[in-house]
Amino acid sequence: MLKNNSSANKILKYSGLAFQLFGTVGFFTWIGTILDEKFKFKDPWMTIILVILSFTAVMFWLYNDLKKNKNE
Repeated sequence: MLKNNSSANKILKYSGLAFQLFGTVGFFTWIGTILDEKFKFKDPWMTIILVILSFTAVMFWLYNDLKKNKNE
């Protein structure tokens, strides 16, 4: 059992990180495929752009959150 309640909260906070990452990237992939079909692009440009942007956003959030928790 964990002695410090704060460390337990941090463990629970980051245990769902994989689900958040895959959920965010998956959602924007789905949106990208819908936009590619709507605009009838030859290549899946919207899907590629949205996947890269969503992955970058999640990594940026993670970096800032870890940096904030390191200072606490």
